[in-house]
Amino acid sequence: MHISRPQPQRITAKNIIVDIDDTLWPLAPTLHDELSLHYSIPPVSEWSDFGWWKKFMTIEEFWTISTGISLRQDQYDPYPEAHIFLLAIKEMGFNPIIASHRKAITSSATQKFIIKNELACGHLHISQDKTVLFDQNCIAVIDDNPDILEKAAMRGIPAFGLKCPWNREKRDHLYDNLFDILDCIKALKDQPTEILA
Repeated sequence: MHISRPQPQRITAKNIIVDIDDTLWPLAPTLHDELSLHYSIPPVSEWSDFGWWKKFMTIEEFWTISTGISLRQDQYDPYPEAHIFLLAIKEMGFNPIIASHRKAITSSATQKFIIKNELACGHLHISQDKTVLFDQNCIAVIDDNPDILEKAAMRGIPAFGLKCPWNREKRDHLYDNLFDILDCIKALKDQPTEILA
C-alpha cells in the first residue's frame, strides 16, 4: 500500500476516491463523546452543517481532539459492509483510493486500520486537500462532506455519500448505506466520464 501526503502520485486507472470518517467508519458518535468531555455541544442529530463545531471551539481545539481519535484509528471498527464494498469496487476494475483530510502523523494508525480490517485500498492519501485527486483518472467520489461532494460534481465527477445530519440539505445522491452507493458505482461501470478541466 502506498501512502501519499499533500502531493499525490498520478495513478493511471479509474480511481474512486473514498473518504474514511463517516464513510468507512462511524466517527460522529466517538467524536461527540470526546468533545463532550470538554465542551457543551449538541447531540449528533443536531449537527446541522459540516462546520457546526465552530460555534463551540477554535479550529486548533477541534483538530487536537479529532487528531487524537485518528491516532487511535486502528482501535475502531469500520462499518460492517465496508470490507465488501471496497472489495467489490476493486473487483469491478476500479482503483479505490482511501483519502482523508487529517494530519500526516495519523498515517501509521490509518494504515493499520486498513490492513487490520482487510479494506481493499490501492492507495492511501492523507492531506489537507483531497480535491487534488479530482483529475481525469477519477471516476467517482464518495464522501460525507457536502463541500467535497459539490466540488466533485462541479468537475463533472459523480459524487455520493452516506446520509448524515450535516449533509441533509444536499439531498441528492445521499444513501442509507454503502451497499446503496455500490449500486450506483455498478451503474458507472464501463460508462465514460468527462472530467472538466
